Amino acid sequence: YNQTGTYNVKLIVTRSYGCTGEITLPAVVEPKPEAEILPINNICAGMEVQFAGRENKQLAGTKWHWKISPDKEYDVPAPPRLPFNTPGTHQVQLTISNGNGTCPDIAESTLEVNPPPALNPTPRQAAICQGQSLELLANVDAGTAVTWTDYNISDPRAVVAVVRPEHDTVYHVMAENRYGCTKEADIAITVTQPHTVNTGDAVICQGNQVQLNAGGATRYKWIPETG
Repeated sequence: YNQTGTYNVKLIVTRSYGCTGEITLPAVVEPKPEAEILPINNICAGMEVQFAGRENKQLAGTKWHWKISPDKEYDVPAPPRLPFNTPGTHQVQLTISNGNGTCPDIAESTLEVNPPPALNPTPRQAAICQGQSLELLANVDAGTAVTWTDYNISDPRAVVAVVRPEHDTVYHVMAENRYGCTKEADIAITVTQPHTVNTGDAVICQGNQVQLNAGGATRYKWIPETG
């Protein structure tokens, strides 16, 4: 039947002796929903997705059932936002049936979850004197775009950057792979400022002791340590 509605169906039975019998029963042809999953954009691992669909015939009272790999199922038209932390391909299936569960229609789609870039910058922290430079390595895979901030950087786009900070600075690095996925990290650099050590001479008699004082620095080492 190409049209919905109720049709009378007659069954005629003829026995071998020529006797016949018949029965007429109503056959109900119900409408079949038309399920559609709206386009799903690829995402990066760690992001969330809001799946959406529609029933194109606008039938009333339909039942919806979502199956989202690996193990999610929802009997609602709009499932909750779902996080995806594992890269790979996830299957998405939407089944829409009539209110009594008949005439199901199935739509299928996929979600691609892309991996983040590798990023392991070194050193993770360092201490230098003012005026010195330091080499920072992003340690990323080939083809990964790198961006360094904050200042005094030889090349903010290089995988190996030379920096010359003037004061304590946290350098930030962001890596972006061919999927558009990003990862970020920080490198903390402590800069020791120049200083002048102040001290004075002392005159004592043999066998006596004297207190020596110094200033202008944060750490001191006396040579020789004993006199």
